[in-house]
Amino acid sequence: MNPRPHIASAQPCPKATAPAMSCPDAARRMVAASAADVETRDGGTVEVWTITSEGDTVHASGPRLQLWGGMQLSWRFLDEHGTPFRAELDVLESRFKSTARADLVLQVRAVTSDRASRAHVRCPITGAASLTAVNCERIVDTDRLHAAFHDLSLSGMALIVFDDRVRPGDRLLLRSRFMEGAIDADVRVARVSPAPGGQGVLVGAFFLDPTPRLAAVVQAITDRFGQHRRSTTGEGIREALGIHTDQDRAGTRPSISAGPTLIPFPGIA
Repeated sequence: MNPRPHIASAQPCPKATAPAMSCPDAARRMVAASAADVETRDGGTVEVWTITSEGDTVHASGPRLQLWGGMQLSWRFLDEHGTPFRAELDVLESRFKSTARADLVLQVRAVTSDRASRAHVRCPITGAASLTAVNCERIVDTDRLHAAFHDLSLSGMALIVFDDRVRPGDRLLLRSRFMEGAIDADVRVARVSPAPGGQGVLVGAFFLDPTPRLAAVVQAITDRFGQHRRSTTGEGIREALGIHTDQDRAGTRPSISAGPTLIPFPGIA
């Protein structure tokens, strides 16, 4: 009689671990970016200019009337592999610098992986759009809504929509025209929140089955609107803040832009 074969017990599969990033590392990345769009608790977005970091603390500059001590902010960014992260920030100090700007001390309180949001970089843009209902919870099919772009990326967009019937899961047809070409695509709503300024709602949506042609048009649009970011260097921000290096004081400072161009609606997802 043959012995019964031994059957090894099943071993659990190793769990995939989310990539980790420390608070000091996020602070250094924030300074390397020179300019960062931080989100406030009410859904608004503010651009801060980052100067130096020490551990998990960042010294920065921001609009004086929009940021103050005690505020809680968040900053979404990508690492070198394209993995999205979200850093939670506390405004430790806000000191008067000028009628327009304040000196800020920010502390990175926590950093988490942000897999639920778009992986592609979002570019703040402006432009009108229309949304036609295809399959929605509260909107009759073929109803058309007016919207304005808040930001755009290869995977999706954020829109300010002037209709509070929009709900997550709604499917709509997005139509818009730019000099680079037309955007005609089905989109699915991922999230809805109050719009900055209190007018309309901020709708984050993603493209359903994007085509290569659509990707090319979106890339061209974001390239054009993103020029203000690429033309803003760390040296340009430091010059705008009156921070000069020894080379600057020696009279060899290059001619550069005075600072970044501000866009009213930088983006969320």
